[in-house]
Amino acid sequence: MDRAARLFEIALAALMLVLTMPLLLAAAFAIWLGDGGAPIYLAPRVGRSGSDFHMLKLRTMVPEADRLVPEADRLVPEADRLGGQLAPVGDPRITTVGTWLRRWKLDELLQLWNVLRGEMRLVGPRPDVREGVALYSPEEL
Repeated sequence: MDRAARLFEIALAALMLVLTMPLLLAAAFAIWLGDGGAPIYLAPRVGRSGSDFHMLKLRTMVPEADRLVPEADRLVPEADRLGGQLAPVGDPRITTVGTWLRRWKLDELLQLWNVLRGEMRLVGPRPDVREGVALYSPEEL
């Protein structure tokens, strides 16, 4: 990536984070108020270079929701699940606040921090889980 594009991406992500900070703080407080759990979910992902990182999201499911899903379900790439959704509508693991955050895609706003850190891009494919990357063909890597 050329330097000008990276600088533009950093500036845009920083501006978007600053502008959405009141909304992010209110959402985090609502999550915490709802069940007392941590408002931020660290989703393990694989970056373009094959390095692991944690993609930040506002938590929309009950704490420990990952343990309530069959292991095989985690192997399905995100784009192939229910038209891009990770959980079906009405999934009991999704909190009340989480339903609202998902409807407006607000749970994804924290990923701007990953963009600032250089772990993600504003435009491009979503990072996949390690198990999903293992299923890629050499052409897909």
